[in-house]
Amino acid sequence: MGRKITLLSWELNDPIRVLITALGLLVTGYIFQHSLLISTGEVGTVATLVKGINSMSGFVIARAITSEDFWIIATFFIAMLVTLTFRAGIEGRYELTTYSLPYSKSEIFAVKLLVSFLLSLLVVFVPFFVLVSINFAETPKFVLSLFTGERFVALLIVVFMAIFYILSLTLFLSVTLRNMFAVLVFAFPLLVIPYFVTANLPPGNLLRETAVSISTGEYFTLSQFLLQPRFIVGGLVVPLVLTLLSFVIILRRDVR
Repeated sequence: MGRKITLLSWELNDPIRVLITALGLLVTGYIFQHSLLISTGEVGTVATLVKGINSMSGFVIARAITSEDFWIIATFFIAMLVTLTFRAGIEGRYELTTYSLPYSKSEIFAVKLLVSFLLSLLVVFVPFFVLVSINFAETPKFVLSLFTGERFVALLIVVFMAIFYILSLTLFLSVTLRNMFAVLVFAFPLLVIPYFVTANLPPGNLLRETAVSISTGEYFTLSQFLLQPRFIVGGLVVPLVLTLLSFVIILRRDVR
């Protein structure tokens, strides 16, 4: 276990990834705050009389975190972080050093996948939690009801699914293409096209209408909401398949 912690610490302390993560936190934070203000302006006076997301304030928050502007920027930084995690060492000629240490390919893959998840989650969730807490600091009961509500859990799971899809597709391209620039050239357009065209493709279809779906109406069941085909297929099945294929490719090929 100690060896894995050492490898994890090594991957997390890469200065380029730390810099991109920090920059991603600032930029996504700015976009999220801007989306909050825009949503508030469009919706009108925001009230927190109803608890949780099933309120005007909750709708504004859900709309901001699922906005296209936020996810286009978040997608760019997540794709960058995943690509750097899986390609930078190979193209920088120092990945062989890692593989010369007493680690199996599966251990290295698992650590790199975990690092990619952690950094991606930071880029999305840290600005979200910090800015929601700051913007609604005057209504702590609302914030508490928001963070503990079933609808909020559903929103978090949808956001997690979107991150998982972005990560898995970028990962698959990172292990199949032999150039970091080519990975980004293919990954970013594939991931953001659903925001610009009417296409039922993830991650756009996972986020589209989600804010309205979980914010309106009194009756809501978490399991019923998440069992929709778009979430099962785009949020779980496809990312899991892409991740598994990436793992198989890494096991079968040389470190180049």
